[in-house]
Amino acid sequence: MNGVREQSQYRMHSTQGRLALQRQVSSMYLKLADSMIQKGNLDGALEAVESAKRRDPSNQYCAAYLERIRQLMKPLIEDREDLRRSVSFYEEGLFDKALDALVDHLAQHPNDPAAERLKSRIIEALIGGGSK
Repeated sequence: MNGVREQSQYRMHSTQGRLALQRQVSSMYLKLADSMIQKGNLDGALEAVESAKRRDPSNQYCAAYLERIRQLMKPLIEDREDLRRSVSFYEEGLFDKALDALVDHLAQHPNDPAAERLKSRIIEALIGGGSK
């Protein structure tokens, strides 16, 4: 009986340690995102925040960073309705719709590097089974 209790306590401590480590890694990704935002690398900052969120989905700072990045990106994409719709669908997890809107944008702007990066993210999400 004593051995079972020890195993249970070990698993509990092991899980708590793993969660603490994931929170630390998530925090490090957010610091990286902050640095990238200050350097103007919004795409890199977005990737860092997404990594932070994967490590610690309950981290409320991730949503704040995503909103901050979205606000900073807004002027860059205001004149691109299809791209904006695609980003919005992507943020909502509607990857099929995001890809459809992005195809419309790419038909008019075939050499848009931001659209190509978004396309890669959408395809990665679709392959990863994230489509709703």
